Amino acid sequence: MAAYVNAPDVDKMMSEHQLDCPICSKHLQEPKILDCLHSFCLGCLKDLRVRQGVENPTLTCPVCSHKTKVGDVADLLDYLTLSALVEEVTMKEQLLEGQGSRIRCQACDGKSPAMSRCMDCDQFLCQECRETHESLAATAHNIYSLAQFESGEIAYKSKLREHIPNCSKHLDQKLEVYCDTCNQLLCRRCSVTDHSGHAHSLKGLPEASDKCKQIVAEMVARAEKCQAAFATAADEMRRSLLDLNITCFNTKKRITKKADREVARIRAEEEKILNELKQTYFERVGIIKSAKAAYTKEVISTERKQKQVDNIVAQASCYEILKLQQKLLDNMRELISKQPEKVPTHLSIMEFEDGDEGSLGRLVLEETELKGKVVGEESHEEENKWHLKKELWTFQPDYSEFTVAWYVSAFSSGKILVADINHKQLITCTPSPEGESKLCVNPKGLEIKGLTDPRNVAVNADDQIVVLDGPKVKVFNRNYQLLDQFTPGGGPDRQPTCLAVDKSTNLIAVGYADTELIHLHDPKGSFIKMLPAPMINSYLTISRKRLIYTNWGKKKLLSMDYNGGIIFSVDISNDMPDWGPMGVCCDNEGSIYVAVCGDWPSLGEILHFGPDGMFIGRAIKGHSNLRDITVTPDQDLVVAAVESVKIYHLRTDDNEH
Repeated sequence: MAAYVNAPDVDKMMSEHQLDCPICSKHLQEPKILDCLHSFCLGCLKDLRVRQGVENPTLTCPVCSHKTKVGDVADLLDYLTLSALVEEVTMKEQLLEGQGSRIRCQACDGKSPAMSRCMDCDQFLCQECRETHESLAATAHNIYSLAQFESGEIAYKSKLREHIPNCSKHLDQKLEVYCDTCNQLLCRRCSVTDHSGHAHSLKGLPEASDKCKQIVAEMVARAEKCQAAFATAADEMRRSLLDLNITCFNTKKRITKKADREVARIRAEEEKILNELKQTYFERVGIIKSAKAAYTKEVISTERKQKQVDNIVAQASCYEILKLQQKLLDNMRELISKQPEKVPTHLSIMEFEDGDEGSLGRLVLEETELKGKVVGEESHEEENKWHLKKELWTFQPDYSEFTVAWYVSAFSSGKILVADINHKQLITCTPSPEGESKLCVNPKGLEIKGLTDPRNVAVNADDQIVVLDGPKVKVFNRNYQLLDQFTPGGGPDRQPTCLAVDKSTNLIAVGYADTELIHLHDPKGSFIKMLPAPMINSYLTISRKRLIYTNWGKKKLLSMDYNGGIIFSVDISNDMPDWGPMGVCCDNEGSIYVAVCGDWPSLGEILHFGPDGMFIGRAIKGHSNLRDITVTPDQDLVVAAVESVKIYHLRTDDNEH
């Protein structure tokens, strides 16, 4: 009986493109295998040989860059098993696609359609030839109908699987003997003439093959141990990185605590000096005001007395003036004798003198003018109740590492969608089934037809994927099939920088940083209106018919309505130059979460704002490379963090322990 191909294995190889040439991306034709075990079409290797230089003694593998010594490419080892698989898969594809009627009889003139196949003669037969074949065959042959192949009852098997080449010296002899001593395949004649005697250990192919498999299995087991050692080392490095981040954060925290204590001490000194300043000020104000009142009283009194004297001199007769002369002179002498007391000039002079190390300073109240001091505002901080639920570093099918995980969104089922702009790929992460306490995710890269360079990504209320792909917006259904695409109002020559979807209406908003505009489109892509959006950049979200976005360079969080009216503009700043807001999202209550990125690992944090833009506190701090952020239906925070995807869960009174 024929040995059958394992259909699931073939399907797996087909789905993973293991039967396709890495150069031409088609099914392998006359596959040759290099020293690194990568296989390519013979024709593709000939072209590669020409491109790399025929005079070059080695051929560089285009997949792994390993070098294989080669003269003529045709002399490379044929991979007959792979050729057999390609033949079997090609035949299976024809049968599954209903092309069995195109297969012609190989025993007659080839015009009659084949109805069956003889597995022993490796021929397709029409009905007439089958009857003739069965009557003439010396022994019973295994003949099956094409219907049996199409249904999967019988698997097609290529004769190449059983092919044994002939000896190059004795063309009528098969290479059926293996010399263990010389590591060489031989025909029986060569084994007698060139490899006889006790010096050579000869074995049949099955025995030699079994021994080779055993040796390879032992080496594979050792390789698995090496793989496990590297995996352990990688985990240790990940833990070391986490420990480094934690250590950095804790050290920064200790520094901050020390600084806070110093600040508290200095504040106490400041309060003492300011109290002294205040007390001195009011004392001097009292002195100056009393002197001013006394002097003003004397001015009024002198003015009145002068007017009295002037009136008498102007109105009285000569006799009266002379009779009053002494009184007039006495009053004037009294006025002339009065002089204002000199007020000390130091009453209006104050100076602050800086102290030595460890001291704020002191007041100097004698010489120069007052120098002011601006007191900074205290920061507010929210109690940290969020914990890291899961961090994802790699994704299937081949454990590729996240390299530039830049944007993230979530489906209604809780499935997470990540855009890695370096891999130019969307990756899904499936949450655990309901009722399981442990978070089980299966990060998997998606091969989506029609998607070439995904950038910003969102999920609408119908769980359709809305993604920026170059200058276009593309919409895919849950099965990742392209439903629609359109060029936003900015035109094909401009690159959109951000995108968001209103889940209440599926309205699509597309932002352009260079023109500082947002274009609104309906779910089918029809243009609605254009809004001015000052400082629009790379991250945008929509909540309660409000457009909310950030600007990293200007360190701003802004919100506007659908008419372009600014709702709020919030400064998000500190004294770090390479620090600012990136991704933004809103929870079911309308609260706003902003991922802030810093150049130190411990400077990354997630800030929490109310729906009105009022700062509530720091939800998460001490993490690195935070970029985009989204909220799942379970109100978990998911952050695209360049080299990983972080999932945070909010502790409540019920689950804190």
